[in-house]
Amino acid sequence: MCLPTHIYTIQSTGNGKNGPTWGAAGSASNDSPESPDFMTFPANSFPDVKYGSPGIVDGTYYGTYGRAAHGFPSVGKRGPGVVLNNNGAIPTTGPNPAKGGMPIADYVHMHCQSYGQSRSDTNRGSPGCITARGDYCERLWKMVENQCNKNVIVHVIRN
Repeated sequence: MCLPTHIYTIQSTGNGKNGPTWGAAGSASNDSPESPDFMTFPANSFPDVKYGSPGIVDGTYYGTYGRAAHGFPSVGKRGPGVVLNNNGAIPTTGPNPAKGGMPIADYVHMHCQSYGQSRSDTNRGSPGCITARGDYCERLWKMVENQCNKNVIVHVIRN
């Protein structure tokens, strides 16, 4: 039986954009009998402070993994990620200037903080997405790719 991978982002410190760079405990589990696995990683469910988006509301989001699912404009390349809600609208925690003040965001992904999957403790690497710290991404994406399908369920939990 092929089950989706679950990625949890539990934001227990810094419940806002001004919190620590990696204020969430991320975990991923693959419960399919064909490829069981589990890992933890530093994460964040809020965008970088310098961007206008307030971040998406906590909840459960269905997504699809792809090796070139997320664009990294700073290097003009695409890299691995999970596209949430088929790139459709997701509610935000407040008005989003990128959407004319409406409390929504679209094209929200779960991705690494940088294309090179390197570590930074000062930059989340996102204007509005959920991010994992770069030095954990190779293992995370390998785990997702070992799954018998590319379905991913992302849970954003804020304590």
